[in-house]
Amino acid sequence: MERLEVLPDIMTYNSAISSCAKGTHWQGAQHLLASLATCRVRPDTISFSSTITACEKAGQWQHALSLLERMSLSKEGPDVIAWSSTISACEKAARWREALHLLFSMRQRRARADNICFGSTISACARSTQTPLAMELLDCMASFGLQPDAISYCSAITACEKSGDWPFALWLLRLALGVGAGTVAFSSAVSACGAGGQWQRAVALLRWMALAQVAPNRVTLNAAISACESCGEWSVALGLLVSMGGGIGADVVSYNSAMSVCEKSSQWQQAAQLLSSMPAARLDPNVISYSAALSACARSCAWRSALGLLGAMRAMRLGPNAACAAHGTAAVEQGAQFGWMLWLMRSGELSVLGALRQCFSGV
Repeated sequence: MERLEVLPDIMTYNSAISSCAKGTHWQGAQHLLASLATCRVRPDTISFSSTITACEKAGQWQHALSLLERMSLSKEGPDVIAWSSTISACEKAARWREALHLLFSMRQRRARADNICFGSTISACARSTQTPLAMELLDCMASFGLQPDAISYCSAITACEKSGDWPFALWLLRLALGVGAGTVAFSSAVSACGAGGQWQRAVALLRWMALAQVAPNRVTLNAAISACESCGEWSVALGLLVSMGGGIGADVVSYNSAMSVCEKSSQWQQAAQLLSSMPAARLDPNVISYSAALSACARSCAWRSALGLLGAMRAMRLGPNAACAAHGTAAVEQGAQFGWMLWLMRSGELSVLGALRQCFSGV
């Protein structure tokens, strides 16, 4: 009986490429696209767009640009998915110039840009702190026959977050709420207020969320706590953690941010208490957690507590990094506990040269 050989067609290849895109296997997608020529199968728009999406998800913006250029030479040309995926790849790499060039190239090639293309370009500018340019893009959407949506406004608010332009962020937030924006927009506005040193407004936004019946999430909570750090409002930060942490489910970042606020305010007891309460919340402290608590101890000369924290790290098999060792040494040094410096040296937390330098500097 004669054996029949079944060759894969374009649908088979496109399905395989799409699977690679979902799994971020960009090299596999490119290999499949290149192998189409071997099987004498002509790639179509889906083939290129799916491969570009795979590159976008893997952060391979150069390959995405190259594929888009190849696609431009074909008869069909790039579709909106290919354009938006390539712009998104540039956005993730903070390549705002490339993203901006692609956006305006769409008009030159008579391709219709959508809100996703604008949102990604605005976000690319935001990642590179090109705030004025991000705002101009928001304004010129109308010339493309588009109205800003929740994604566009959120991207613009993020630009304000990067630059600390909190007044404009709050103005944009009011506009964003009119098009159905919710938690993401509020979280970015809270971060913008924090970056601008406006912790009161950051906390006020949480009350505004309750009135607007918008539920905060961990990002919102962490942004509000971080807003308290620059102003040393440790009691407000702890209040936020206690009042919101249970319902939302505070994470390690939440506790670390709160401990950082306490550290900046020299509240070492509060920082140590937060650290000890993490296991009860089913959270495992990490090196950053201990570093914040150790720094708080160093600021207050709490050398006994600092030594206890270093011992706890050793028990948890968390190797202290340079910052942790420095904070622990500073606490012991300020307490003039030279014998304990030798203990730190023997335990490997402090070098011999460092111990001698610390000891003789106090003589």
